[in-house]
Amino acid sequence: MAELGRFALLDATVDGRRAELRFAGRASVHERVERFVAAESECCAFLAMQVHETAGAVHLTIDAPEGAQTVLEELVAAFVPAPQAA
Repeated sequence: MAELGRFALLDATVDGRRAELRFAGRASVHERVERFVAAESECCAFLAMQVHETAGAVHLTIDAPEGAQTVLEELVAAFVPAPQAA
């Protein structure tokens, strides 16, 4: 997830039980996001995930049930690249 985030994540927001992640529409990004959704759906079936494309971007929406906000926040944080040391 972190590698995909470094490669293509444009922005990510969490609002309550919904997260919106936007990735650059580079070659292979849509496929990589779909593979992530397939893998996470097996272990975290309680999360509802949708992928769609707009001009130049791949969007991932994740909805969590009541009580799973922490899981959602941790999942989104895994995509955010760590700051580089100076």
